[in-house]
Amino acid sequence: MAGGQERGATKPVSKGTRGLLSLPPGYSARALVADDLRVVAALIAACEVADEGSAESTLDDLRGEWELPRFDLARVQVSG
Repeated sequence: MAGGQERGATKPVSKGTRGLLSLPPGYSARALVADDLRVVAALIAACEVADEGSAESTLDDLRGEWELPRFDLARVQVSG
């Protein structure tokens, strides 16, 4: 596609919105909650397997990151 854009690629909402992307119709975003830990860990592992052939991250690794004082779970968004 023109300008290096892939079909279905999202674009930034606006220059003033840090890191937010517009979502395709039918998708919505919400903040993560602690109950999302297992599914997020599984998604990360699946991506690592697809990209690198094996998963290195573990559920305990992710739990440790989420428990860090600087990590704000409410600011991290998922879509689906």
